[in-house]
Amino acid sequence: EARWLPTWSFGGAWNMEEESFLQDIWWIDFLKLRASYGLTASLGPATNSGVVLRSLTTNRTFPLERESVIQIANLENSDLTWEKNYQTNIGLDGSLFKGRMNMSLDVYQRKSFDLISLIKTGGIGGEPIKAANYADMDAHGAEVLIGGQIFRKKDWGWRANITFGYTTTKITNAKNQPIIFDLVKAEGGNTVGYPVNSLFSIRYNGLDHITGVPTFINEKGEVSPNVYLQDEAISNLVFEGPVDPKFTGGISNTFNYKAFSLNVFITYQAGNKIRLYP
Repeated sequence: EARWLPTWSFGGAWNMEEESFLQDIWWIDFLKLRASYGLTASLGPATNSGVVLRSLTTNRTFPLERESVIQIANLENSDLTWEKNYQTNIGLDGSLFKGRMNMSLDVYQRKSFDLISLIKTGGIGGEPIKAANYADMDAHGAEVLIGGQIFRKKDWGWRANITFGYTTTKITNAKNQPIIFDLVKAEGGNTVGYPVNSLFSIRYNGLDHITGVPTFINEKGEVSPNVYLQDEAISNLVFEGPVDPKFTGGISNTFNYKAFSLNVFITYQAGNKIRLYP
C-alpha cells in the first residue's frame, strides 16, 4: 500500500464569454469558470519505511585495530503510508477592457489525512520518537489576482498587479500528546481542534503583591511562580493564534520609460502571532 496508491483528479472549464447572454457586454474579453476535484498524495517528511543501515569504521587508537561495522541508523517503519489530500478547486479567470485589466480568483477546500510527523512512542526498538501517520486536517482558502495597465503612452507606462491570499487550517484528529513546551515555543505546536503551528501562552496571573514575582496558572491549575514545561496538562494554556499568516499578498508595480523599466514590489502578511525572544 505504501508503494502503490492510485491517485486521480478531474476538472472542467466553461468559456462563458461565448454564451449569448454575454455577447453584448463589450468590456468582457473573456471569462472562464473552472473547477476540479481529486486525490493527491505525497511523502511528507517521511525519510524511510525500511531499515536504514550505514557502513562505518570504528574509532580506535591504532589503525590496525580499526574495523568495518554496520550501524542501524533508522529502524524499519513499514506502517508508514502516503499523506493524502482530497482537494476541491473553483476558479474564475477573466480579461476586461480590451486587455487593459486581467483578474483571477481561486477558492479551494482541502481535506488531508494520514499526515506524517514525529510522535512519541514507548521506546520499543530503541526509538522514543518516530515518524507516523497520526493526524487529519481541514484547510480552505482563496487567492485573488488583479492586474492591468494603468497608463499606457507612447514612451512610458505603468502596470500593476495586486495579489491577495487567505488560508486557514484546523487539525481534526491527532494521536500525539504535546507537552506545554511544545505549544508555547516560538515555532508553535500542533494539537486537536486548532490550526497548524498554533502558538499558546502560559496563563499569567499578575505579580505577587509582596515579592513582585510574576505568577502563573501552572500545570496543576494552581497559582505559582513555577510551571513545569514538560507536563502534558495543557488545558490552562491560552491560545494566541497561528504562527503562519492567514493573509498574504503583494503589490507589484512596473514603470516603463522608453528603454528603461523600474519594478517596485511590496509584500505583506497578517493574521498570525509571533513570539519575540527577550
